[in-house]
Amino acid sequence: MALSDAAHPLSPAFADPLHALRQATQATHSLLDSRLAIAQPAVTLTDYAAHVRGLAAWLQALDEPLRALQAEVPAFDAAPARRLAHLHQDLHDIATLTPSAAPSTAPAWPAPSTATRLRVQAALHQAHHNGHASAARWGLAYVVEGSQLGGLVLHSRLADALAPHPLRYLQGHAGGTSVRWKCFVGLLRDHVTSPDAITAACDGALAAFN
Repeated sequence: MALSDAAHPLSPAFADPLHALRQATQATHSLLDSRLAIAQPAVTLTDYAAHVRGLAAWLQALDEPLRALQAEVPAFDAAPARRLAHLHQDLHDIATLTPSAAPSTAPAWPAPSTATRLRVQAALHQAHHNGHASAARWGLAYVVEGSQLGGLVLHSRLADALAPHPLRYLQGHAGGTSVRWKCFVGLLRDHVTSPDAITAACDGALAAFN
């Protein structure tokens, strides 16, 4: 169900795109966090390997629409190559640090997530029909950029438990992650301005989350 089927875009919750996106994804975000294996006690490198593979499949499925958004708005840096490179290196390091793994063999690199790709395509198709495909892409970007902030929180929790693995992906842009987020929010507010656009952004975010 599209978000627009459940809430009217002129309600106060939709006055600001950031607030609307947070409200729209809050329940899904909380459910996802509660199911994260790497957020549980006694986390292992095997858990992190599964997390990395899931992220790699997810990000690859979002790569095309995020690149399209960057082409529309060059000030937005989707950074797909950097993030995927960090995930690839994280998998390689897991293989070298896990005693049961062959030293030269990293866990298999996953294919793009078909489920994510299909959900995103459906959201973008609906948004395009309504004239707000770009806004839906901003919703996708919101989820990806927000995940980098969550990654920093996970890094602070896991750095000691999974040492000496550097957890490259969770470090994000290190000290620049907060600055990057502020820049992203500014672009989001500049480009997602109408109630219908905000609704499309929320629908895009939900497609990326689920």
